[in-house]
Amino acid sequence: MGHTSWNALFNTPGHPEFPAAHAYVSAAFESALTSVFGDNFKFTLNSYGYLGLPARTYNSFAEMSKEMADSRVFEGIHYQASCDKARIAGNKVAQNILSQIEF
Repeated sequence: MGHTSWNALFNTPGHPEFPAAHAYVSAAFESALTSVFGDNFKFTLNSYGYLGLPARTYNSFAEMSKEMADSRVFEGIHYQASCDKARIAGNKVAQNILSQIEF
């Protein structure tokens, strides 16, 4: 059954679909960095420049976090709802930590 010559563009990761781990962690990262640098912090990432891919510029950590979550949907690894709920949970966890610990 199926197409014998078909290959997935990305490997299927060995972790649950829900909650989407990348979206969860990136949202927590978003909250932590936003608490330090604020909502309007423009920055550029060039993680894959060595592969010839262009740099990505963001106007906020929320914009970066959303794109990280969306990438998992585009790759077919997670559903949008899983990423959306994971981002909410990740932000809540980070906010809880930030409210309990003084840096």
